[in-house]
Amino acid sequence: MICDKCGFEYQPREFSIGGHSITMFGDCPKCAEKLRAKLAKEAEQEQIREENERILRWIKNANFPPIYANLRGYEPKTDAQAIEWDYTKPLLFVGVTGCGKTMRACWLAIVGIWQYKKTARYIDHSALISRIEAAKNFKSFQDVDATIKEFVECDILIIDELDKQPYTNHLFRVLDGRYGANRPTIFLSNAKPEEIKLIFGDALYSRLVNGQGMKTYKFESVDFRKLNKDVIK
Repeated sequence: MICDKCGFEYQPREFSIGGHSITMFGDCPKCAEKLRAKLAKEAEQEQIREENERILRWIKNANFPPIYANLRGYEPKTDAQAIEWDYTKPLLFVGVTGCGKTMRACWLAIVGIWQYKKTARYIDHSALISRIEAAKNFKSFQDVDATIKEFVECDILIIDELDKQPYTNHLFRVLDGRYGANRPTIFLSNAKPEEIKLIFGDALYSRLVNGQGMKTYKFESVDFRKLNKDVIK
């Protein structure tokens, strides 16, 4: 038998049932193989499309500063810029304004989203406290527990401008919850390393440093913005 679509010659299948011979012509095996390959490729492409949509949605929900939301292709240029992280321990980036702390933190989070299917959130310290205070004063669609849970349950939390607010119980609840769930946080601060303990308070500092092994990175004391350098390139 010759397929009228591809011209492939194939033999029909013959069966014997109750002493009777039955011939089944069926579909061309070559065309059927092409169809299976086509369907498999379409399924793979659909899976890739859905995965890319998920990643872009998670990056959008992370609320990164727009300038740092497309850092997937960023590659560190020096050993000092390369930060090895296993996505389990908290990190503390300290340095003056404009030295690249936020860019490096967002890059680590975006790599986590793309490669390890992590969820992430970026927020500065004062905005975090304001969100919880709004919930506390019934000025938010969420109550306090739900708001705190939002920041506890993301895989990676970036808290910027850590030195702009004093220690609060709200910060303790968020970070204590993340400590209990063994989820890492990246802290960005202009404060000196010795001042960080006062910002965290003794209990949080002990959990982060002694419990989770927080690592501190001191960034160069250079404001790249004043030097008109693009720290992304």
